[in-house]
Amino acid sequence: DYELQIQQLKSLLNNSKKELEDTYELLDARKRENAILSQQNDEKGRELSRLTSFVKNFDSEKQFLESKLASAQAEITQLQKEYDKLSRENDIHHDELARKNKELIDKIQELDALKFKYQDALKDASLKTSRLISRLTVKSSRISEGFTATPNYSPHRITTVSYTHLRAHETPEHLVCRLLLEKKKTTI
Repeated sequence: DYELQIQQLKSLLNNSKKELEDTYELLDARKRENAILSQQNDEKGRELSRLTSFVKNFDSEKQFLESKLASAQAEITQLQKEYDKLSRENDIHHDELARKNKELIDKIQELDALKFKYQDALKDASLKTSRLISRLTVKSSRISEGFTATPNYSPHRITTVSYTHLRAHETPEHLVCRLLLEKKKTTI
């Protein structure tokens, strides 16, 4: 019985030894896993540190870009105000130019009308001048012929003419005399 107990104890000891070896192996495996986990932890810590640094850089860059955006928006607002002001001024100038253009067109039309009146007056004056020259030519030819065409004509004969005819042939001296006579009549 004693042998049996020794045998059982040996068997128990071997089993315990085996369990201890298994436990050591398990412990070694756990140490290796812990080392790997520790290494992974260190890598994740470094990665976390890099990400934290990246986030800080990103935050500072974000703040910089936000300040740039704010200043750009302020500049856009200012430029929009200036554009609106210039647009209003342009509208005013456009209206003024349109008004002046209309005035200019009206003046040109008036000048065209005056030009046509002037041309008509020139034609009338030219016609009257040519008629007068024709009459004078006829008269001068009669004078040069010695009035042979009209035997009853006397150089001292007085004929009546219209007031308009007199005014048409009025010289500056006649005009002065006429005006003085008219003035004298009004004062009497």
